[in-house]
Amino acid sequence: MWWILVALFSPLLYGAANIVDEFVANRRLKSLSAFLFYSSTFNLLVLPFVLLWSPPVLPSPFLCGIIVLLGLLNFLYVYPYYRSLQEVDTSVVASLFSLSNIFIPIFSYLLVAERLGAWQYAGFVVIILASTLLTFNLKKFRVDGVLPLMLFSSAMVTAESIGFKYLFEHGVSWGTAFGGQLFFSFLFVLPLLFFPVVRHGIRASWGMFHRSVPLFALEELLTFGGAVASTYAMSLAPLTLEKTVEAFQPFFVLILALVFSRWFPRLFKEHTDRKNLMKKMFFFIIMGFGIWLMAS
Repeated sequence: MWWILVALFSPLLYGAANIVDEFVANRRLKSLSAFLFYSSTFNLLVLPFVLLWSPPVLPSPFLCGIIVLLGLLNFLYVYPYYRSLQEVDTSVVASLFSLSNIFIPIFSYLLVAERLGAWQYAGFVVIILASTLLTFNLKKFRVDGVLPLMLFSSAMVTAESIGFKYLFEHGVSWGTAFGGQLFFSFLFVLPLLFFPVVRHGIRASWGMFHRSVPLFALEELLTFGGAVASTYAMSLAPLTLEKTVEAFQPFFVLILALVFSRWFPRLFKEHTDRKNLMKKMFFFIIMGFGIWLMAS
């Protein structure tokens, strides 16, 4: 089950990317349309490396349509995600992403005929709930604003995962699916340039973007690495199991905050006092139990 090691890189890298995302969205590049344009451009730069690693093969027209849809989903989820990061703590956003995964087994069963054992489903539920409760703070949870945004964003990410798994189940290579998504996602961003307010936001943000290129490149590299690990693990293992491992993302966000916040205090918005650490350790033990159930 070495695929678990591959899959664990996804929540680790995505968690680190969440932290950088929050910092960039709140303190550097506040124009979300500009952020979307620059991030899509960065993604296009890494496309040749994806295609060299896994050369693409032209699939059937129907499967090509799914790849186009994946590009659209990758475009749609970004705005509500970054808007949520501007409203609440990074770990709360990560928790809401984890909670949305509870629907993965249902859709996997209906759309890609994926079936797991009873103990594996039990482990999935344990890990998803524990990862959500790990960082859930009712006092900071604003249902009126963040919940609908994250429900929409999470739905897009869930549909994206199902689309990737469907492609892999029908013989589409990893490079064809992932590289195609990057390409079409960039194409969906280009029409935004027809709107004067978007063009103005991109021009006005250029100075800040230019000064923040290393940080921005780090964020994109982390996001790209997380996506590579996630989609590659999907091609090796059942989708439900891969998404279960991704549920560790809030935990990695908190661990990174605990380790690095003393050196980079402005980069983190997490609570690491004794009371919170005890709570996190408790839920980490529960998540470990869920992994044991999933592997049984």
